[in-house]
Amino acid sequence: MGYITKHWRGEFSLARSWWVNLFCINIIIILIATWLTNNTISENPVRANQIVGLYTVLTVLIIYPWQIIGTWRCAKRHIEENNDPGWARFAQIILVLGILGTFAQINSQWTTYTQIYHVGFGKDEYGNYKIEYSKDTSLIHLTGPFGFGISEDVNDMIEEYPSTKGIILDSIGGWIYEGRELSKVIIKHKLKTYSLAGCYSACGTAFIAGSKRYLGTGANLGFHKYKNIFNSTDTDMPSEQKIDLILYKKQGVSQIFLDRIFNAESNDLWYPTTEELLTENVVHEIINPSDIMQRSLNKDIREEALKTIAGFPLYQTISEYDPLLYKQIINDIEDGLVKGMRGVEIQQLAASYTGKLLTPALQNSSNTAITEFVTNVIKVGKKLEQRDPILCMKYYYPEQYGPILMTNYFSIDELLIQAAPTNRIIIEKYTKKNTLTDKESALRIIKEVVTQMGEEVNYLDKKGATKEEYSRICNATNILYQNILNYEVKKAGNTLRYLFASE
Repeated sequence: MGYITKHWRGEFSLARSWWVNLFCINIIIILIATWLTNNTISENPVRANQIVGLYTVLTVLIIYPWQIIGTWRCAKRHIEENNDPGWARFAQIILVLGILGTFAQINSQWTTYTQIYHVGFGKDEYGNYKIEYSKDTSLIHLTGPFGFGISEDVNDMIEEYPSTKGIILDSIGGWIYEGRELSKVIIKHKLKTYSLAGCYSACGTAFIAGSKRYLGTGANLGFHKYKNIFNSTDTDMPSEQKIDLILYKKQGVSQIFLDRIFNAESNDLWYPTTEELLTENVVHEIINPSDIMQRSLNKDIREEALKTIAGFPLYQTISEYDPLLYKQIINDIEDGLVKGMRGVEIQQLAASYTGKLLTPALQNSSNTAITEFVTNVIKVGKKLEQRDPILCMKYYYPEQYGPILMTNYFSIDELLIQAAPTNRIIIEKYTKKNTLTDKESALRIIKEVVTQMGEEVNYLDKKGATKEEYSRICNATNILYQNILNYEVKKAGNTLRYLFASE
């Protein structure tokens, strides 16, 4: 302490204060900072940023002021005692320039310093996750982002419930570190992995660690490049990605899939199709969410839900013209609600019946009815595309990307309006004779429409791998239908009937 105090008071010689306490200590500080930058202090980003943050505070707010003030006082004393200001004044000028340079450096690196504080000491933006254990299924259900500490919390829960068989991952992702650490926990305990609502970004690293991997109906997996939160070149993100690719490969994922995992930009997402996930060994099976996790609905809620469904004009029409089918539909939906089916499953169950009616009905509907139906389809597609292109993809191509639960994005009143054209098609099925289709006329118009689309026609057969591509695919589908609708009703209806008969 005596040495520190003597320098602080300026009692050392100017040479010693300058060359030892300022110059040499700065060299040591720089060497340590360089080592901290170029080496992995801790795999845990929180601990690593805490160490860097504390070191920065120590050097900038404690050691640096001690160096500067002590050397300045020494220079001042040197001038007073030796009556020779030359060297001492020069030292003071260098100190002032050094202070200005330090402030400039702090200002230029301020974003990095705030990010270090945020990660190391601030509130975790991904910290609002939730982990629950179900004794009925022996499964852990993880919802919310991958915040720091989530892997430890999951491991602690497994130790509390050693009979745990698997983990349900419903997450937008989060910290890369936690995705990796959770994958280690999953592999260690040989857990199966599930996703019922979707698993994106860093969540994929944990999901792929499962001994068996299951995706719920309507759920998606999403992949993209890792994001460098510090916006600097200090972290080699491609190398970080290669680390996780080793895990994907070890888990049996095909090379074709590996080559695409990190193609989408960090602010984008690639949603592989269901076929790709199954074929490339990413997912082993598509399951109904209620098969492993049932909702508990009381009788009043079930009755209200059933009343809402039965109140749709479409089902009222079926009730009027085919009461036996209506009874079967309502009974199956009621059984599904009792069994704890989720909304997307109920929707799919109902669609399995209405689809069998609608598909042949479209092929024989009137010109007015089918054009109204397609006009409505375009309106819905555009609204979903504006919200998020992948929703539009799920709407148009549910077999490839999984169905979309419409009640998540539209009110009951909106759905009733949307259902009106469908209801008209079904009414015609029961009340009108089939409308004939002129194949030659339809093919001629399709050829004209395709020519009008130009390059956009190429997107009709694309799967897409980015938000922009999903948007263009949806827009191409809308343009195809709209161009057909631009013809007079008779020709447009004829062409649409031919299209639906061909699908």
